[in-house]
Amino acid sequence: MARKSDTADSISRGCFLVFVAVFFSVWYAFLFVMNDTYQEAEQAIHWPTVVGTILESRVQVRTTSSETGTEFDPIIRYRYRVQGQEYVNNTWQKIGNSPTRQEAQDIVDRYPQGKRTTVYYDPEDPQNSVLVPGNTSETSWVLWLFTYVPVGVFALAVIVSVKRRISSR
Repeated sequence: MARKSDTADSISRGCFLVFVAVFFSVWYAFLFVMNDTYQEAEQAIHWPTVVGTILESRVQVRTTSSETGTEFDPIIRYRYRVQGQEYVNNTWQKIGNSPTRQEAQDIVDRYPQGKRTTVYYDPEDPQNSVLVPGNTSETSWVLWLFTYVPVGVFALAVIVSVKRRISSR
């Protein structure tokens, strides 16, 4: 007959495995979505370009519930024409980090109101555009880290679990 502690251990192990399965499912669903954006940012390097005009350029300050409590968003709104059709967009970069106040100001300073600038647009959907195509090395590194480190941790946990089972026999 099974002891109560064996049953409790079995339930604990089962709950932990359910938690791990749900955690990794949500984690990799998030990464799947991020990977699509990452790939689109990389493809944007090869999109056709047109000259656009900066309509608005400012730093938006937002209060958040994060550790710092404040985030700074560079707001860059621009207008451009593709095959006679006018578009207005505010996506200056597909993926980026949350910049500091100075970094956000530096981005805004690069695109002052009235400046003419290169706009990269998706030939299949010209409303989809960016001013800065591609990904930063930081974005690539973070995506790699968040993809493969959890796999390594999971593999290590499996190895430790198997070793414990073998040694307890």
